[in-house]
Amino acid sequence: MTLSGGVNGGVTFLFAFIQRGSVTEVYRSLDAGASWARRTDVPTTLFGLNSAETSTRDPLRLYVGGVNAYRSHDGGDSWQLVNPWQDYYGQEATKLHADIPNFDVFVDGANVERVFVSTDGGTYESTDGLLTVQNLSMAGLRNGQFYGSYTVRTPPHAMLGGAQDQGYQKATAPVAGINNFVQTISGDYAHLSSSNNGGALWMVYPGFVQLDTAPATGTWMALREWDYATNNFQDWLFLAPIEADPLNPNRALLAGGGIGANRNRVITLTYNGSSISHTESSFDFVTKVTDIQYSRDGLTRYVVNDGGQFYRDSGAGFSLRSSGLPDGQFFYGNCILVHATTPGTIYIAGAGYSGPGVYRSTSNGDSFSPFNTGLPSTLVYHLAMSSDGLHLFAATELGPYYYDSVASSWTAIGAAQTPDQIYWHVDYIDALQTARFST
Repeated sequence: MTLSGGVNGGVTFLFAFIQRGSVTEVYRSLDAGASWARRTDVPTTLFGLNSAETSTRDPLRLYVGGVNAYRSHDGGDSWQLVNPWQDYYGQEATKLHADIPNFDVFVDGANVERVFVSTDGGTYESTDGLLTVQNLSMAGLRNGQFYGSYTVRTPPHAMLGGAQDQGYQKATAPVAGINNFVQTISGDYAHLSSSNNGGALWMVYPGFVQLDTAPATGTWMALREWDYATNNFQDWLFLAPIEADPLNPNRALLAGGGIGANRNRVITLTYNGSSISHTESSFDFVTKVTDIQYSRDGLTRYVVNDGGQFYRDSGAGFSLRSSGLPDGQFFYGNCILVHATTPGTIYIAGAGYSGPGVYRSTSNGDSFSPFNTGLPSTLVYHLAMSSDGLHLFAATELGPYYYDSVASSWTAIGAAQTPDQIYWHVDYIDALQTARFST
């Protein structure tokens, strides 16, 4: 239940919003809670506990949010949809994005009541009770949640980002400082992977795999799709791990589920120039696969599952090599990093709350040892290394970290201006001598 209200003519009014089934029931009190009357139900569930609000002074104006936002200007007698979430695309400045976690209402110094609507695509403002809205997040506000990025390795080094609800984004000619990104397609995208320096880029959405055949350009016409439902891919992670094949950039390994229910397999996807086909491995990894990786030469494959087990395939098929490794993030997975220059050295990252967040093997995965000196007890989402093997970075729940090989310890590299946020991913670009973290 959510409770809100205000004061009108010296009398306190209150509204209670109670989610039941697929609707939100609304109750009103015009006497500070002494008595209540039911109003008309809102045709939506609440997105969260802060997804219902009233005017601070007018008992006729109410606001409720689920996937879409609704307004009432008659005290809950009737409800009007502000706009369907689909209208956002192409009208981003004046139409609400989907998912409404919060409303804030206040009266400014000019006695104008302002309503701020927080969505999964930014914050909007209204001065007419949500008859119209204006997007405050069009430029200059760092409000996107990025699950990962990839920088094309050739000039002008286009930056590609996978964002939560803000889709697959591109800055095709990046500049120093804040860049403007174009949203190529909407949705949630993660695990951006390329084995030919950005000539082709694989990624996942919760429901399909996407291949961008022309990442350095802004067109969505270059996108190719492999749909989960169409191909009966089931039991997948929300953001399933995917890795481009070093020996063929038009081939990738997908994990997290299988073709059919109750299967824990890896899927090989191949793009033939027009469509993406698949084959499923016969090996069952017992529990859900949380990351996959290739050796640098592409001849060996590595897998970790959510049981903390590590598997290796050097050409004769997968076999269990180690156990006791950390869990991954529940819908994003673990990270396997193969050392850039030292064959057989492998890092595994994951949850570091009840044990180390990073482990290292120098025996090609036959055994692992803790590699967490200097790291706090936190979740390590991703690792990246320079091509000469001298620089190692970690993206963690508590910020960005760098491994100081002289001190044999991780060190925090955040500064006053860096976001105090989850660091989901890191990509090291040798040509720019830059590690790009996604938050």
